[in-house]
Amino acid sequence: MEDNIIDSAFKEIGGIVKTAISRPIKVCIVCSPGMGGSGIMGSSVASELSDRGHDVHLISYKRPFRLGNKNVRTHFIPLRNYQVLEHFPIVMSTASKLYDVVKKNDMEIINVHYAIPYSAASYLAREMFKSENVKIPIVTTVHGTDVHTIGQKKELKDIVRFTLKSSDGITTVCEYLANQIKNKFDIENNLKVIHNFVDTGRFTRKENPLLKKRLGNGKKIILHASNFRAIKNVDSIIEVFRNLVKTTPCRLVLVGDGPEKYRIRKKVARFGLSKDVIFAGSRKDMEKFYSAADVFLMSSLREGLPLSILEAMSSSLPVVSTKVGGIPEAVKNNRTGYLVRFGDTDGMTDKLQDLLGNDKKMEKMGRAGREKVLKSFTADKIIPQYESYYRKIMLS
Repeated sequence: MEDNIIDSAFKEIGGIVKTAISRPIKVCIVCSPGMGGSGIMGSSVASELSDRGHDVHLISYKRPFRLGNKNVRTHFIPLRNYQVLEHFPIVMSTASKLYDVVKKNDMEIINVHYAIPYSAASYLAREMFKSENVKIPIVTTVHGTDVHTIGQKKELKDIVRFTLKSSDGITTVCEYLANQIKNKFDIENNLKVIHNFVDTGRFTRKENPLLKKRLGNGKKIILHASNFRAIKNVDSIIEVFRNLVKTTPCRLVLVGDGPEKYRIRKKVARFGLSKDVIFAGSRKDMEKFYSAADVFLMSSLREGLPLSILEAMSSSLPVVSTKVGGIPEAVKNNRTGYLVRFGDTDGMTDKLQDLLGNDKKMEKMGRAGREKVLKSFTADKIIPQYESYYRKIMLS
């Protein structure tokens, strides 16, 4: 009799646990709408979670350009100007929208992508709920500059540390950023690495002879994509290309927009490289450019785990990059590309010469890169980690 009671109790507990693990999660995701990694990844996580049956609401100040899933309910932060304020109060407006969306839709957990300003906004929203005796856990996903660059600014470091410590959980997109949080902010509790992922169906090599001819005109094509900020160090890319074209017929395609673009364009003209350097602007069809290129090039000073590198690898492109941030977690030196120390423009030039002069090596490294992405950086590998982590935080 006693054994039957114990067995029944265990079955009941098991049923409760199984239900908790399998039932849909009601999650509110906050991210920027632009072409940067945090906005793309935040909206991609939202789309994939929705595809898996979860109730997903997304907050941003306009619709993220890669949010293709119509089942994700979007809510927009009102961008109103107030005459008495010189700058728009983004933190308070986001907190107010979060409070409203979470309350009206009975959300269970908040996941903000990028610590500045969204972790502060989510903290304010949670405090509003606390006053009503409602518990809403917060997960902050850190992407890079929010911790290793902007987050280290004297005027922001203390508030970033406070809001990260106040989060119920923190995820980072690479091991490097997890170590940065431990070392720079003295935070270790509930810290988990969940890597970025890419759509390998979209980012796969599909030959496009017309685009390849238009971009390369019979020459090898080096591709770079970024937001043209100082941290991306596009100057070194121009220096490398300036040396490379002396011996290797090639063209450089620069995709993206940002504050450094005008100055870089003037530098290209001053060096007499304009006929071989193409400024393609921001693109929504990046998969076509990866497929047309021969090598992907990055020379950043600091990084998290750049989506552009994962997309290039998924498109079977070998990568030549500075050995910074989380890049070595994806690019394996001498196997999927080459890694050089920051500032070594001669070394970067040599590696590009080696690749561009050896089609078989480019193909082999590109194939190994795609295999690496398929093994480690796909949605079916990454999204279950988000689901598991959300449930852990909700139960803690």
